[in-house]
Parts: sequence; C-alpha cells; structure tokens
Amino acid sequence: MHEIRGGKVYPWMSNTTPGKDLVMHRRLFHIIGVAVGICGLALLPTAARADLVVAGDTDSSHFGSSGTSKTLGGLTFTAGNFDSSKSSTLDLGTLALSPQTDLYAANDAFHLLIDFSAPQGISGPTPDFTADILGVVLWGMGGVTVDFDNWSQTFSFNNSTGSGSFTLTLAPVNIILGHDVVAIAAGSSTHITAQVKNVSYTAVPEPGVVLLLTVMLLGVGLTVRKLRWTN
Repeated sequence: MHEIRGGKVYPWMSNTTPGKDLVMHRRLFHIIGVAVGICGLALLPTAARADLVVAGDTDSSHFGSSGTSKTLGGLTFTAGNFDSSKSSTLDLGTLALSPQTDLYAANDAFHLLIDFSAPQGISGPTPDFTADILGVVLWGMGGVTVDFDNWSQTFSFNNSTGSGSFTLTLAPVNIILGHDVVAIAAGSSTHITAQVKNVSYTAVPEPGVVLLLTVMLLGVGLTVRKLRWTN
C-alpha cells in the first residue's frame, strides 16, 4: 500500500518503520563509503620512485670552456648511457688517465653534460656538472683530481603522463669541503656514477581508470535509487 500526499504517490514511504529506515541508511552509508574509498585510492597521487624513469646519456660532455673534445692531455672521457629502470646506479661515463707525462692546471675544466631522454618536459638548470682538473703525471707516476663544484642538481618536469621533480646527485668518491672529488691515478680509470633522489611524482590518471570510476559511481547511484524504492 502506498502513501498518498497532495495527490501524489510515494511508494518508497509505504510500510516504512524507523528500524527499516535505519537499516536502509546504514546500507547507503556503507555503499557510499566503499565507493569514496575506491575513488580516493584510484586517484591518489603517486610518488613511488619506481614510477619515474630517468634515462639519457653524456655524449655532449667535453673538456674546456667550449667544443666537443673528450681528451685533455692523457685524460680521456668515455660517455655513458643510463636508465634508472634498469639500475639505480646511473653510469655517466668513464675517465681514464694514461701514464704519459703531463701537467693539469686548475683551469682545465671538464663539463659533464647530461642529455635526458626521460622524463620528457624537463626544465630547470642546464644539466652541466662542472669540474676543475688538477694534477701531474711524471714518469708514469702521479695522478689528477676532478673536483665537481655542483655535484647535486634538482630538475622539474611536466608532460602528458605526470609532473614532479627529482635530484641527480653524483656518487662521491671523496668528499672534501662539500665537493665531489674524483681521484684518478696514472694508468687507471674510474666510473662517474649518480643516484636519483628526492623524487616527487604526480601521475595523470589513465583514461581507463577515469572511465571505470565513472561507471562505478553510476552503479552506486542506481543502487541507492533501488534501495530507496524497495524500502
């Protein structure tokens, strides 16, 4: 039997009792709570390190203030390629020092230039880690130091998959007065490596996720409507 008010029929108000109303309200709260929880988890910004891939190479690196020379006396740089999805330690290249006699003055600068291929849309400082070279090799003995004065840099990015920032820090061999100093003995070589730190990454929700949430919310709305009419 329906309740009639003002000439209108309200089927959801027939045979209702306070107890049945309470049960219906509890069901509604449970359904809405679950739906809101799922939506929140699905749209939660991601900041996991594994979600952000940092990749590139150091082919543009050179000695001197300009140019493309990868040699300075007996010191040679071999470029590296890196991909953080394959290794958390990024290989930025190798410096090798021959045993030939040579003098390396402090103004013999080395520019470790990073060419990023991922993530896309990077902005911020020019990815140039600059170092002063100092040392001497005599009769096959001695060595040089490569002193990086900006061994940690932060970069921002914004693209179709998300936005955020990360810090690229050269892995120190020797830390002297806050500098990253790489020491190379005559006749030897050393790898220059780096770590990705302080990752902040907010991913853009996939279209499929948004569609799924829309369908789910429509389903919640239909369920709520059905409960109101059947109670």
